[in-house]
Amino acid sequence: MKKLKYRVAYLLSLLVLQEIIFRICFPIPEVSNFNRITYQVLKNDVYHDPDMFLENRTWESSLDTNYVFVHHLNEYGFRDDTWKVKKSTNKKRIIFIGDSFIEGVMADDKNTIPKQYQQLAGDNYEVFNAGMNGVGMSSYLRLINDIVPIFHPDELKLILFANDFSLKKTVFFDRVESEYSNPFTPRLMAIVNRLIDNKPLVFRWWRNSFPFLFPVPEQSNPFSTKGHLLQKEVSPKVKKAMQNASLNYYKVNLLAKETNALKQPISLQKELGIIKALCQKNNTKLTVYYLPGRNQVTDKYLKYDKESCMNLCKDQPSLTTKEYQIHAQILKKDCEQLNIQYYDLTPALIKKEKKINLHWNYDGHMNKYGYQFIASEIYLLK
Repeated sequence: MKKLKYRVAYLLSLLVLQEIIFRICFPIPEVSNFNRITYQVLKNDVYHDPDMFLENRTWESSLDTNYVFVHHLNEYGFRDDTWKVKKSTNKKRIIFIGDSFIEGVMADDKNTIPKQYQQLAGDNYEVFNAGMNGVGMSSYLRLINDIVPIFHPDELKLILFANDFSLKKTVFFDRVESEYSNPFTPRLMAIVNRLIDNKPLVFRWWRNSFPFLFPVPEQSNPFSTKGHLLQKEVSPKVKKAMQNASLNYYKVNLLAKETNALKQPISLQKELGIIKALCQKNNTKLTVYYLPGRNQVTDKYLKYDKESCMNLCKDQPSLTTKEYQIHAQILKKDCEQLNIQYYDLTPALIKKEKKINLHWNYDGHMNKYGYQFIASEIYLLK
């Protein structure tokens, strides 16, 4: 009988130790059905990588730097630390939402706009980075529809970049009821269930890293199937980098598309009205910012963008003139009518770009100085 008691105690100790180890090594998200993949890829989109946000991602631009930037993603697939549902009683929670400029493409984790804002704001604030590379208003709407009721931020900062003003119809979604993980479920069982459901499984100290962009012959790289057509649009060095996926291949003819889109009088009043109503329902303050494209504030990067737009951009005009600044004015009017706090970051960027380069030459995203500057401007405007 005594031996049996020892054996039972030994087995129980092993089970407890196993549970502790699994809980330390494999943190499980509090909200089991909340993940970036839901908002990054919308209904009817073609998608070839179901594990995209189970691992960290990388981004590079070999024509700018040999450094490869790693996006360390949390348990929900966002470029941030762990998010807790319950707010700390003595901290104000702020969520930043936007595209790749908020995620912080071409910068280290510590130099993103939300991280820089966190440093400026101090320990009395907790700042979430909910930026998503390559998305627009449809993704923002769906994300806000879920993230605000789940995490109850005190303030939502929506940063609208120049290319968020699109003629593409906005898609609206109903909120899916959140499913919360049972903290009493044995961790091994929770891990197995998540694997069966193809949900993210995070190892606390180490994760693989995969690129956002893939080289030829990967089918997602347009040079795999349209290389004979695209090579006429780009310079030889740009072509080589895009084929190798060491430069964003979606930049082909992007300058021509940007030139046309900036002249289109597009209002986001309907979308902003929905966002405001949701924020009011959850006692969240909404602030909207307009972040212009670099060619709207200076002409010094045009020569680099022309290397990705050699035919359509031969007679490229300057985009710093008034006809290409209309979205900031329309957004201002929409926010005034909806009584939403609004700031246009264009004047500050124009002034700063005269003193220092805030963007990379070929990639087009901001460098760390650009992100630091925008974070400081937003902080000063709070």
